[in-house]
Amino acid sequence: MIKTATLESFLDEGKSFTELLPYSSYENGLFVLKDGSLGQVWEVSLIESETKSADHLEQLAQNIEGIIIRLPEEIVSCQFILLCDEDFEEKLKTYTDLPGSSDNEIVRACFQSKLAHLKQGKTGFFQQHTGPYSSKRIRCLFTLRYFPSWTHTRKENSAK
Repeated sequence: MIKTATLESFLDEGKSFTELLPYSSYENGLFVLKDGSLGQVWEVSLIESETKSADHLEQLAQNIEGIIIRLPEEIVSCQFILLCDEDFEEKLKTYTDLPGSSDNEIVRACFQSKLAHLKQGKTGFFQQHTGPYSSKRIRCLFTLRYFPSWTHTRKENSAK
């Protein structure tokens, strides 16, 4: 837990916020952390789930779980981080580019309906106590942290 005094001390000349960060360097896509562990972060592509069946989504969840439970807990830790923002112009481009490429009237109508829904969401669908409830972009990061065997030895020696 970072104390208020610690944060305020970074307003003083010569102090750096980066001193609070847990890594010592970043090399070739890997974070080298101060405790000797190594970490990496990937952005995971999300799938459109609106048209997927419950069975399909359940199978996907089981596949992800199958990967995660195979990670050796003693030397690896992982996490999923969800980020949410209002920068979804790229998603709108997907729906503005596709309708003209289809000769199917139903497909074009679906794309136009989805586009109208997303555009409406820019201004908000309805008001809530924190402000308008609007469309969001959700991104998913997957992090993996590896603890080499020599970091375990160092921990064991420091505990003695």
